[in-house]
Amino acid sequence: MDGIDKNKVFFQLERVWQTIGKVNIDQKRKLKEALLYIASKGYNVGHGLFGFKRVACPAEISSYAIINWDGNIYKCNGRTLKKEEKEGILLPNSTIKWNKEQRLKREITTFENDTCLKCKMLPQCIGPCSQKIIENEDKPIGNICSLQFADMDIKEYLQINFEIEMMKNIVSGIRSNNL
Repeated sequence: MDGIDKNKVFFQLERVWQTIGKVNIDQKRKLKEALLYIASKGYNVGHGLFGFKRVACPAEISSYAIINWDGNIYKCNGRTLKKEEKEGILLPNSTIKWNKEQRLKREITTFENDTCLKCKMLPQCIGPCSQKIIENEDKPIGNICSLQFADMDIKEYLQINFEIEMMKNIVSGIRSNNL
């Protein structure tokens, strides 16, 4: 991957939803090794709930789409793709006709609620994904707080983030000295 502007590439490692709650010490070790390896190559990397994400989930990115084999368009890849939950359709000219009502639901700011705004982790965790908010619109946001689903406690996350930043500084220093 020589010649790539590493400042424009970001790796975000995420646990697949089917395995939430099944983390063990060996998986944490492997995650840490992978994160530090990616950082050692000069790439930006984040993991789980935290990182340098501008959205809680890719579904909140306006240009993000899951195109199903039947032409139905979805935003959330963590749910079964049911026709009644489609968010648009692929037209014959290869453009997408979006369901405007569904689009508006996705465009919410996921952390603009009392629970998130009072949370000390808000700068790192930007709230639950829009899909969870849509599915739980009449329930307290605390029921779907992202911190409930974290693979590690906050101290472990912060430790790994610190080590990633240290690795990035080392790599950056090496690159600067080689110029």
